[in-house]
Amino acid sequence: MQSPRTLERVLLVAGTALTLGTSACISVPSTGKLAATSSAISETDLRARLALFAADSMDGRSAGTSGHKRAVRYLVSEVTRLGLSPAGDDGTFLQTFFMRRRQLDPASAIAVNGRILRPTVDFRAISTGRGPIRPVDGAEVIFGGIVGEPSTQISPGQAAGRVVVLGVPLNMNSARAFANVLYGPTSRFADALAVAIASLDYVPVAQRGINASIGLADSTETLANQQPTTLLVSTDAAVALMGMPLRSATAGAKGRTITGRLAVIEEDRPTQNVVALIRGADPELRGQYVVLGAHSDHLPIASRIVDHDSTRAVSIERNRSRLPVAQRTVHHASASGDTERHTPVRLDSIFNGADDDGSGSVALLEIAELMAASHNHQGRSVLFVWHSAEEDIYMGSRWLVAHPPVPTDSMITMVNLDMVGRGGVDDIASGGPRYVEVIGADRRSPALLTLIADVNRRSNVPATLVTSDPGGGFCRSDQWNYARQGIPVAFFTTGSHADYHSVTDEDRYIDYPKLALVTKLVAALTAELASTREQLEPHGKRVVLADFCSG
Repeated sequence: MQSPRTLERVLLVAGTALTLGTSACISVPSTGKLAATSSAISETDLRARLALFAADSMDGRSAGTSGHKRAVRYLVSEVTRLGLSPAGDDGTFLQTFFMRRRQLDPASAIAVNGRILRPTVDFRAISTGRGPIRPVDGAEVIFGGIVGEPSTQISPGQAAGRVVVLGVPLNMNSARAFANVLYGPTSRFADALAVAIASLDYVPVAQRGINASIGLADSTETLANQQPTTLLVSTDAAVALMGMPLRSATAGAKGRTITGRLAVIEEDRPTQNVVALIRGADPELRGQYVVLGAHSDHLPIASRIVDHDSTRAVSIERNRSRLPVAQRTVHHASASGDTERHTPVRLDSIFNGADDDGSGSVALLEIAELMAASHNHQGRSVLFVWHSAEEDIYMGSRWLVAHPPVPTDSMITMVNLDMVGRGGVDDIASGGPRYVEVIGADRRSPALLTLIADVNRRSNVPATLVTSDPGGGFCRSDQWNYARQGIPVAFFTTGSHADYHSVTDEDRYIDYPKLALVTKLVAALTAELASTREQLEPHGKRVVLADFCSG
């Protein structure tokens, strides 16, 4: 799941070499044994697949790296073996696109009233598309109002030629701050030199894609004219820019003058979505598609080595403090459970991404294997997509809906799986062995949520479904880009946990009974969606992203 963060790849850790062929056996790097997968969805198969997919040898699977290419080769070898049809470019399973990484030039520096504002500490630059950015040397600062609340903001004309500082609402939280990261208000202030949002304090330091970086943009975009740069600034930096506390500033208030320059450097990097198809047999329905998605990428190798067990102990304690008192359990510092360490220090720098989103990726493979073996495809077609670059501002899903392998208006729904292997009592409030979040199913199509509830009710082991989106997840994974096209979506997740976006997110901590439960539920839902005659038309007019995720 997206929580963007930029880490330099400055350390290479040797891993077990993988040979990814097309046999029915998959290698489990931790044991060296071979395990054949069966057509039935099983904990054994999920465990074996994930041990490979989230192994250290995958180097974190960051999009565009050799580790992610190995993960893609494994996915392609499996969908080939299972007999799925290619739905990518030129008759292949791959849909290739280029990411353009825009990073602040190290020579960039800005100052105000004699104070130097430091990249990554006082401000971070975020994506503004392509093209050069406007010079800010000698620019006047103006207070533009509150981000996300146009009624409080200055006019576009007042912003022209100035650096606009925007305050944040009283109910600011990390989810809302993250929405600002992805889609800054540069359209309203298109003639400004830069827009500085005072939300950096609300965005976790681990957020990817904004660490002294202007983020990613696909390299097919038309080169834009010079445009305002969107900056996230700390509250302290915003006060320095304005020369007054933000609570004292009113829209249109004049601030100080900026000196210095911002510049960017760019680098193109290719990566691939994996796209496979099981064709429906019903002549009336096979031109309609159920889309199943997960993301195959994760994070680069860390810039520093840490003690795995101590890191996890600290994360668990921090996460534990957020849980209801009655739900808290006692954890100890060592992996063995003793209060003193009796195991050697285990150094770690690999973001394995076992849950995020190795769990969803292998679940899709299990569903594909079940469907391919059944030879019972009476109904709609099913499109399987393993998106790349979800951790890089959802680039893979953005590319797919802009360059769809099938028409987007033929996609009757999109079901996304991201982080579906945890959700226990130690992970999340109200968590448990059957805890599953289903997010967004009622936002475009109430009939979809009803169908999910009916399928779950008929399950031998029904899940405890939570539809309230407790973590703000609807705005933070690939289903978002499909929803923006008006496609009904359902986002399955078991929520966050202590190992989220940490080197400790390893397959040993996955709840395999839970992962199997979610996989079987989505498989049953897919069969129902592929065969039902009920139309899941979105209600109302097509909405834009902000209608979903503001507030």
